[in-house]
Amino acid sequence: MMQLELMTRFFAGVAEDWTSPIARQIAERWVSDKADVRVWRASANFVCLITDGDDRFYLRFNHSDERSPAAIAAELAWVEHLAQAGCLVAAPKRSYTGALVESVPTSLGLCHAVLFRALPGVHREFDTLSLPDFEAWGRALGRLHARARVDPAPDRPAWTDHIDLAARLIPKHESLAHAEIIAAERRLRRLPVNSANFGLIHYDFELDNLTWHDDGIGALDFDDCAYYWYAADIAYALRDLFDDDIAQIDLAHPYLQAFIHGYRTAFPIADAELQHLAPLLRLHNLVLFARISRSLGASPPASEPEWAADLRANLLHRLDKLRTGFAAAPIGNA
Repeated sequence: MMQLELMTRFFAGVAEDWTSPIARQIAERWVSDKADVRVWRASANFVCLITDGDDRFYLRFNHSDERSPAAIAAELAWVEHLAQAGCLVAAPKRSYTGALVESVPTSLGLCHAVLFRALPGVHREFDTLSLPDFEAWGRALGRLHARARVDPAPDRPAWTDHIDLAARLIPKHESLAHAEIIAAERRLRRLPVNSANFGLIHYDFELDNLTWHDDGIGALDFDDCAYYWYAADIAYALRDLFDDDIAQIDLAHPYLQAFIHGYRTAFPIADAELQHLAPLLRLHNLVLFARISRSLGASPPASEPEWAADLRANLLHRLDKLRTGFAAAPIGNA
């Protein structure tokens, strides 16, 4: 989640038809001025849909305060590795200068941008999935993990970096959250780490980042990829099944069982690894709490657009829900 103030400044220049001079300026590093460029969404990044003749692309960019070119380059190197290994992923397209990452000075500040080819297929909603769909979803993640192994990328974070991020960004008065940081780190440091259970993971293999097609399930948005236990990708993919609540994790749930069955057709995972879903999901809760806290800032501005005020209220509600989870189900009791 980017800073809400940054999002507000960007959308002040977006027209009613979702065109943006900033997006157009950045897009011209890849496409001609005849291409149609429209703002699609904004959360962790600004994302625009580009239609250029029969071709469709997604332009992703953010302010330099949010991401570094080195981290983006490491992400894209892994995506290209996965594509070469046969995974269905949204591949980046080189710009007119031959670069995968372009850094563009704009009225918003310096922005780092990437262009991805659109994947075929459709997005699915959670409540439309059947047991065979969960099995297919798990198989797609297993295939990704089977092909994920690469030499360590120093510019991608690990779970310990996320612990540090949570400790740094969560306000000190949030005592429940800081107690959970300590407890989660204590639990996770006891877990075994080896080449069979730990590596670079997608981190956000949920339905918003998948397309379903006759050729298989395609994955996009690898911008949060990080070094974790592979089981973390299972916990994070299925967090809607648990309502982001470690107290609701049920290893016997038929949807989870179908997902695991599909996963194991492509990549092995021991039952013991699945026992760690709770501390892994709690760390995800803490990272989310930290990112939302940063997005909101120290205090709201004197005035902001109605949509931004509504978003702020929704984010504050999410913080309250996470606090409730920390209090009701502390990781030390899980």
